[in-house]
Amino acid sequence: MIMKKVLVAGVLFLAATLTIFAKDNKKNSERSERDHSKRYEYLSQKLNLNEQQIESLKKIDEGHFAKMQEQRKQQQELREKNLAVRKQMNEERDEQIKGVMTEEQYKEYSEMKAKNKERSSHRQKGHHGGKRHQRNG
Repeated sequence: MIMKKVLVAGVLFLAATLTIFAKDNKKNSERSERDHSKRYEYLSQKLNLNEQQIESLKKIDEGHFAKMQEQRKQQQELREKNLAVRKQMNEERDEQIKGVMTEEQYKEYSEMKAKNKERSSHRQKGHHGGKRHQRNG
């Protein structure tokens, strides 16, 4: 039941994220085209490029960007797969731990783990309680 709720929440979150991403992606695409036009214009002037050279550069860039986009997609898929594997491993570990501890011990352990996760999450967001950590060296 809980997993079903988590799954539904995850799907809703993903749908909202994709909608926002699609809107941002359209804006970025238009901006990117303007930036590339300026780049080719600049290169043409500075390097005295002819139209054939500019078109060749555009084709090279298009191929390069397509490869980069595919590589980013593969990297994201791998990251998501690894997260799922680690989550499953953690769940299996927790089940094993639960089998070793008493109900009260496991409850306390779970609370400790939740506090540590919250603290860790807080630190990752750059909150250091007003203090900045300085390195010696």
